[in-house]
Parts: sequence; C-alpha cells; structure tokens
Amino acid sequence: MVLNLLSQLIPVTDTYSIWCRIRTMSSQTFLPFSLLLICFAAIDQFFSTSPIPYLRRRSSPKTSQIYAGVTCCLCTLHSIPAGIFTQSFLGLTCYSVNAVYTDYQLYFYYPVILAFFPMSVASLFGLLAYRNVRHIVRRQVPLVRRRLDHQMTALAFARVILFIVSYLPYIGFFIYWAATPMDPTNYVQMMNLFAAGTVIYSILLLNHTIAFYVFLLVSSRFRRQVKNLFVKRLWRRCKQLYKRKLQNEIHPLREISVENVTDNE
Repeated sequence: MVLNLLSQLIPVTDTYSIWCRIRTMSSQTFLPFSLLLICFAAIDQFFSTSPIPYLRRRSSPKTSQIYAGVTCCLCTLHSIPAGIFTQSFLGLTCYSVNAVYTDYQLYFYYPVILAFFPMSVASLFGLLAYRNVRHIVRRQVPLVRRRLDHQMTALAFARVILFIVSYLPYIGFFIYWAATPMDPTNYVQMMNLFAAGTVIYSILLLNHTIAFYVFLLVSSRFRRQVKNLFVKRLWRRCKQLYKRKLQNEIHPLREISVENVTDNE
C-alpha cells in the first residue's frame, strides 16, 4: 500500500528506472508473502484444533517464526527476475520485456501462486479447522480453551473469505492484462487499463485495511479486547497523565520577608 501511494508521487519516466524495478520486486516479494501468511494462519489453526496430539504439537510460535522467515527469503529470491526483466511503459506502468518471463507470469504466477494455490490451501485448512471446532465438544477440553478455539477459528475463516473476495478481481485483471498485447500508439486502451488497474488495486488493499473491522464484526471476544484496550487502558493512561500534569504545575513561592529571616536567626 505504501509503494502504491509513493508511485503516485514519483512518476516512472525513465525506461530503465530503478524505481520501477523496486516497485515490481517489492510487489513480487510482499504480495505472495502476505498470501502465504494467510495460508500458514489457516494451517496453524487446523493444527491447534486437531484431535491428534502430534498435530497439535506442530502448532507453536517458534515453528511459525521459522516458516515465516524461510518464506520471506524464498519470496525475495523469487522477485529477482522481476527486477531484471522489468521496464516502464509511457511512465505509467511497469511490464516485462522478456517473453519467457511473461509466459511464466501469465500461466503460473498469477493463476497458480496468487490464485489457485493460496486460495485452495487457505480454504481447505479453514474448513478443516472449522470441522475440528465443531467436534471439539466431544473432547475433554476446558471451557475457556474451547471458546478461544471457536473465536480464533472464526477469525481465521473470516480472513480467508476476505482474502478470496478481494483478490479475485486483481488476479483476473492481471491475467487479462498479461494476455492482451500492448499497442504503444493506442493511448485510449492504455489509459483504460491503467484506470481499471488502479480501481482494482484499491479493492485489493481492502484485504489489508478492513481486516480489523471484519474481526470486530465476527468475534465478540475480539470486540471485548479492543474495548478493554481503548476504553480502559488507554483512557486510564490518558487520565493519569493529565492528573500528573496538573500536579507538576509550578506554583508561586511565598515571599519571605527580611524580618522573618532575622527573627529566625
């Protein structure tokens, strides 16, 4: 989202612009990384709610950190060809000048890495986690843990649905964009594609900007935690700072007369 806003302020005018390559490499790195993190969240929720003890032990913060670090490195390596084969077009957008890499994007990157694979994995493990939670009553699990699993599964499932709804237009547009031959003399076509891409990319950003509000609607426990954070802790902290400020105000000292000093001596 930050790169998208900066791209409106820094135009891509040079054919071999470094900024164009940085934008493309950043998109090729963080976009798959964010999608895979959603998949990992669904898988982790499935493991944590599984009736099999071995699978439950696979769910741990240390394991999640290792998977996230390895995934970030792989996504960074994956973005290197994007920076090599990218050029700017009319100072408006960036595109690949290599036919092989364009075919890779058209037939594998957009339909598989950004569409089929993350949506299938997130949907599958989200449904499996939901099934585990439905059958968790049969196991001897404390009531507090049971309610927590219900809430976490609801959050993960809502995140998967939001991800699918927001990414489908983006993926469909870029498949169409990659399959459509560009005519440098057809400025109307290019401006229409650029405008449509801007609107669809704004819809894509909803996946990251409204997730907090979706969690508020889905989870009552999440609403209570947010209320406890903002109403009780932050408001109480502000009141304490205000009272401390009043106590630290400088008051005028009482004037000491010379006679009083002489009498005391």
